[in-house]
Formats: sequence, structure tokens, C-alpha cells
Amino acid sequence: MKSIQKIILAGLAITAFSCGNDDDNNSVDSSLLLKKWYYVSDKVAGETIPYDDHEPCGRDYSEFLSNGTMNDVDVFNCELFTENYNYTLNGNQLTVSDSQFTQTVTITKLTATELEIQSSYDYDDDGDNEVVTVVYTAL
Repeated sequence: MKSIQKIILAGLAITAFSCGNDDDNNSVDSSLLLKKWYYVSDKVAGETIPYDDHEPCGRDYSEFLSNGTMNDVDVFNCELFTENYNYTLNGNQLTVSDSQFTQTVTITKLTATELEIQSSYDYDDDGDNEVVTVVYTAL
């Protein structure tokens, strides 16, 4: 099962981007974020690693709501397990938090159907940080 730390640290974790691809304005259209985002893959060191934790009865996703909350939903044995978080968006910087942690990631791509978030952390537990991009799709 995945956790929000994977989303946030891998991004999502949360580079310059805007809806019009205007590099001088590192903001995203927050209305495009407001939906369910299903995990597709991680990109690390030139390699794409498909997300393999979906089940035949449902897909894991993160859902951003207009009230500043985010639901991280894991489908396990056909049951939904939901973790709730708060989020803020400042330009292309997405910050997700709860009472135990806060993590900021960079949104590198946001369209009506694609979301990519990027951060740097020790993805492979080798002691060195890697730049990780998490790719999502909206159905």
C-alpha cells in the first residue's frame, strides 16, 4: 500500500509550469487540480517505473477539493482506505500537511488530464537523493 509520503515525497514530491507554459509565471490553474488523480508511474534517473498497486476492483488516487483538503485513497482488498490532508498551492508549489508532517513539491505539469509533481529524496534508499517525478492521470 502507498502512503501520502510517497505521493508528496516522490512528486508528488508537489520546476516551472503554468497552464500556458509561460515560464515567467510559475503558477498553475488551481481549478485544474480539483479532481481525482490516479497514479501512473514514477520517473527516476531516466527510468519510468509503472505504479503497480492498483487492484481490479479499484484504483488508488488522490483527490483535491476546493476547500483546501486532499483525500489520499488506497484501494486494498476492494476496500477504500482514506487519509485526509490539507493543501495549499502557491504558484507551482504544492504543500500538503497533516498534524505530523508538511511537505512541499513542485507541479511540473498540470493539464485537464495530466499531473506531474517533482521533488528530491532518497527514492532507492542508497543514501543519495534522486529527483523523482510522480505522474498521474485523470479519467
